[in-house]
Amino acid sequence: MSWHADVDSTGRALEGGCVYILHFDRSHQPPARGSWSLAMYDQRSLPVDNRLHRFSIGDRSELEFNADGSLDIVVRSESAGPVRSVNWLPAPASLFFLILQIHGPLPEALNGMWQPPPIRCVDRFTTPAF
Repeated sequence: MSWHADVDSTGRALEGGCVYILHFDRSHQPPARGSWSLAMYDQRSLPVDNRLHRFSIGDRSELEFNADGSLDIVVRSESAGPVRSVNWLPAPASLFFLILQIHGPLPEALNGMWQPPPIRCVDRFTTPAF
């Protein structure tokens, strides 16, 4: 199963000038028998090239969970810093979209009882005036 997102929780297009968080509560992780992943694509539907060569992130990545068992995936164009870099999916400076895939989805995904959480813009970069 897969879900496509090209807008954030407010309906704004996903773009590199924003820092996004995809937050999974401990009890709301993607329900998979197999694996799950979040991949990023540019406007031409190509994987986004980046210096980490990280084109997706998911349960097979070495993710760091929060103290309460929840998980935050950080999506942004600039480094999230050493603390959050494990959970960082690098974004382009331009528009992009995300695809969340579940391989071997459990019944709650198949019947629609589970839906991905909203992608929230938590900070905007400012462009300096020249």
